[in-house]
Amino acid sequence: MINIVGIIFLILGFLAPYITNGHLPSIVCFWIGGMMFFNKGLLIHPETSLVKWVRIGILANVAIVAVMFVTFSLINGVIMSSFLFLLSRIPYWLSAPATAIGQQLFPALETPRSDGSVLIHLGYLRIVVEDFLNVVIFVSAFAVIGLLRQKRIELQKS
Repeated sequence: MINIVGIIFLILGFLAPYITNGHLPSIVCFWIGGMMFFNKGLLIHPETSLVKWVRIGILANVAIVAVMFVTFSLINGVIMSSFLFLLSRIPYWLSAPATAIGQQLFPALETPRSDGSVLIHLGYLRIVVEDFLNVVIFVSAFAVIGLLRQKRIELQKS
């Protein structure tokens, strides 16, 4: 039953920005939905090593996003040197690899304003897809790590 609720949360993740007018980040729904979907229940019966590593991947993404927010809050309001700018970007690139790649390949529309600031135009669809892909990249990476670890253990036993 808990797997079905996880699927509902995953679907809600795609609809969350539209329903809440951008106030609920879709990545939160993807985290909750992923953790609930990859739990023992109707769809996933045994607690396999792969499922454990997938859940660790989701938790790693949550942890790296938390580090990103802490880094941004510490640097916020400080005069930015190129070193501090790079330092603030590293946790961002680590926490959101699909977003970082997407911004390099398909930059967002920018409108310069008269006061020198720049208005960046991002749509909900782009944000939702990037958030989903960010979680998928972490889940996939940790699933591969889990599979490689399992193969190594099997090779050591034989």
